[in-house]
Amino acid sequence: MAPVGLTVYGPEVARSGLTGELDRFIAREGRLEVGERFFAVHSRTSIEAFYSLTGSTGGKHWPLVLDLFDMRPVCATLWIGDSALSSLQNLKGKTQPAQAAKGTIRSRFYCDNPVTNLVHVSDSESLMDEELRILRAHSTGTGDTSWRALNSGRISHSSFRVLLASLGNTQAPQSDISNSGDDAVAN
Repeated sequence: MAPVGLTVYGPEVARSGLTGELDRFIAREGRLEVGERFFAVHSRTSIEAFYSLTGSTGGKHWPLVLDLFDMRPVCATLWIGDSALSSLQNLKGKTQPAQAAKGTIRSRFYCDNPVTNLVHVSDSESLMDEELRILRAHSTGTGDTSWRALNSGRISHSSFRVLLASLGNTQAPQSDISNSGDDAVAN
């Protein structure tokens, strides 16, 4: 497999302040390093083009995906290392977080739904090239000040945590992601 692999962090990664933790997890578990990083802002048209490459523009959740990404930033990272793309695919976990294998991104980092599931990984080298073409056309550059400024200081992508907060549960602990194990609900 390719010595280069692409991840795309969704806007919920920035809002939840997980960029550094995801980077460290991928570097450590995948034995990969960042080769290039840039930021992009999707429009409804570009996100439609991006996901139509894999035929993933249907289903009841599709309008939610459009709303999540429309005019919001994403963080595109090219990772370098032996079998980078394969390693990233293994680290990602299944689209449905409840079905993600223990120890994957989607099993660890407070994922509980298939829309805000943190990370996209290319399915193949050829798709990666097409995805990069779309992302680069919407690039805002390499500066991360705006991305980091989105950090809300709380885990905002977890439907369960948002529901608890909405119901006034102030006892629900906030993330201590840096010390988390394989079970995201342990925190």
